[in-house]
Amino acid sequence: MMNELTDSEKETLHLIMFNYTNKEIASELGISIPTVVVRVSVIGYKLGILSGRVPGNKLKPRIREVVNLERIK
Repeated sequence: MMNELTDSEKETLHLIMFNYTNKEIASELGISIPTVVVRVSVIGYKLGILSGRVPGNKLKPRIREVVNLERIK
């Protein structure tokens, strides 16, 4: 799953794992907040989380949960 992420998605994921807000991620990476939202959605999709079924404010915690479970395996 993680191998399917692009370098920019991996950078975004790294910041998600440290509980950065969308605004903080945008500032850190020098991108717009809408771009962050798209990246978070794409990361969720690639990790098998259907973002359409997960409210936006719940997607990043769910991503963290999935990544942490992958680390345990």
